[in-house]
Amino acid sequence: VRDVVARMKKDKFPMDALVFDLFWFGDSIQHTLGNLDWVNRKAWPDPKRLLTDLSAQKINPVLITEPFFLKDTRQFNNSLPYLAKDSTGKPFMLTDFYFGYGGLLDVFRKDAQEWMWQHYAKQIANGAKAWWTDLGEPEKHPAGVLHDLRDLGFNRLFSADEVHNIYGHYWNKMMFEQYAKHFPETRLFHLNRSGYAGSQRYSIFPWTGDISRSWEGFKAQMPILLGMSLSGVPYIHSDAGGFSMVNQDDPELYLRWLQFSAFTPVFRPHGTALEDITPANTKSVPSEPTFYPEPYKKAARSVLRFRYDLTPYNYTLAYEQAVNGKPLMRPMFYTYSSDSNAYKAEQQYMWGDALLVAPVIEKGAVTKQIYFPEGKWYDWMRNKSYSGGRWISDSVALGEIAVFAREGSFVPAVWGFTNLEDYHTKDLNVVYFPSTKATSYTMYDDDGLTNKSWEKGAFELIEFNGQQLAASTKISIASTGGNFKGQPEARNLRLYVADLAKKPQSVMVNGQAYKLQVYTKGRKTMLQKGYAVYYPDTRMLTVVTQLKTKSALQILVR
Repeated sequence: VRDVVARMKKDKFPMDALVFDLFWFGDSIQHTLGNLDWVNRKAWPDPKRLLTDLSAQKINPVLITEPFFLKDTRQFNNSLPYLAKDSTGKPFMLTDFYFGYGGLLDVFRKDAQEWMWQHYAKQIANGAKAWWTDLGEPEKHPAGVLHDLRDLGFNRLFSADEVHNIYGHYWNKMMFEQYAKHFPETRLFHLNRSGYAGSQRYSIFPWTGDISRSWEGFKAQMPILLGMSLSGVPYIHSDAGGFSMVNQDDPELYLRWLQFSAFTPVFRPHGTALEDITPANTKSVPSEPTFYPEPYKKAARSVLRFRYDLTPYNYTLAYEQAVNGKPLMRPMFYTYSSDSNAYKAEQQYMWGDALLVAPVIEKGAVTKQIYFPEGKWYDWMRNKSYSGGRWISDSVALGEIAVFAREGSFVPAVWGFTNLEDYHTKDLNVVYFPSTKATSYTMYDDDGLTNKSWEKGAFELIEFNGQQLAASTKISIASTGGNFKGQPEARNLRLYVADLAKKPQSVMVNGQAYKLQVYTKGRKTMLQKGYAVYYPDTRMLTVVTQLKTKSALQILVR
């Protein structure tokens, strides 16, 4: 674990969390569910110190748990009063469960929930910051298993077939309610594999299950994520890189999956480290990009940095979802419902209102067909733009990501940090992609920690408006103020105005003329407040200014 973190840091990969799979409570895949503690002290001599050390390095430990309790594990005997029953009233024992002989927690009972919570609380005290709940369908749930729902107002036992689909939902509910009770100021991060309609209200971050580590498995993810997003489950995501065991790795697949995942609600690479304890010809495949060869490692680093750069944009998507119910990932027809081609463009999607993403999902692909709806579209990676209402074939070399900004968009970014504890908007970059139509954008900001910050008013909104006229470009920026811990009194703002065909004659900010420079290679240019720089090669104008809280800027480019 320490080596993984050290290698990621040495190779300058952004990183915020590290997930502990089932080996934290045992040294085997089988016969360990139900330990719920660090039983292998040879592997984990001082778990509390390990978790504390990770937190000190700004790495959040995430632990996996399951609802099964197997014979001869540490908590098996203690779990018996809380397990689902058989027809005789005894704990139902699973005799053909892959992981071993044992029973299933009756999660519908309040006493079972309280008993289970004490094990979570113990590991939280050790330093666990988040949770991964697995096998919660439940994975093994025979018809003869009986559940007690008296705490929910029912006076009879329910068979597994009657409650199977809501089992995971009540596990999610339990986690949420216990955190609300014991840690009301903490934002719960809970990776879950199962749920039901309404589970999204319980602060869940579900993934698409144990998917094939193959191109076919990869291709299935985009429609699943888009479908779940439209169904009101906003933070659905996949194991980036896949899960299932393989006899060889595929660095190209891994990289392309990372490129896709950079524009999904949760970016979480997954791996399989089972080579020594699984059938022959099974290969361990690492989660972390630091273990991949070049050129994949370098390309993966660029992907992660791109993801982190867009944090203010991505965070605002979460705000839009919470306030307006908008999905983060949106099929093309969500925005362009009257465009028949938008229904055919199934291998691309909108990431928020501004960005069109077209992931590469074919092995060896170097080009991709992309559809642009009406309007002008700007290639984020290259100095190109396209008129809409047509299909194009675009280059998608190994290190390239097909991302395009819609005209009129404002896209905020913060550059140069590798951990969210270091994220701050005091130095804010905003790219404006001009349009002859008046457009607007609202950016959300808070301290990143306060639970229910929106409800408490502990946030700030920054409003952007822009329009490109015949002889000028007008942009207005206004802070609504707000109040939250660590809020900057003023933001150092670099505004980038794209696609200006020639050097402007003047740049005015709140009526003040800014000194305008033209970038020339080898010549020093001033990038400080009161200056603007025009880059002829990229047709980009940079305006360096400052936005104070509860103030506004009027920018006029002629």
